[in-house]
Amino acid sequence: MRSDRKLSGDRCMCPTCGEYFNRTSVFDRHRIGKLGEKRCLTVTQMDSGGFRKNLHGYWVRKIAASRRPPNWRIGSFGGGSEV
Repeated sequence: MRSDRKLSGDRCMCPTCGEYFNRTSVFDRHRIGKLGEKRCLTVTQMDSGGFRKNLHGYWVRKIAASRRPPNWRIGSFGGGSEV
């Protein structure tokens, strides 16, 4: 999953699972468990939990209707965009 993407602003990559997140708050939400026992959500868990990948391949939580691609639908994996 790792690539040579240039991270800027609030974008980040999880050093454990290698997934990319549009904001640190989205990164924080994908880590679950008690301190010292935290783990990453799986891609399936993130998808079913309302996470989506935006058009640039970063995981997001909030999908803006005005920025959704024409074929986006609720529950679609990898679609949508963030405000």
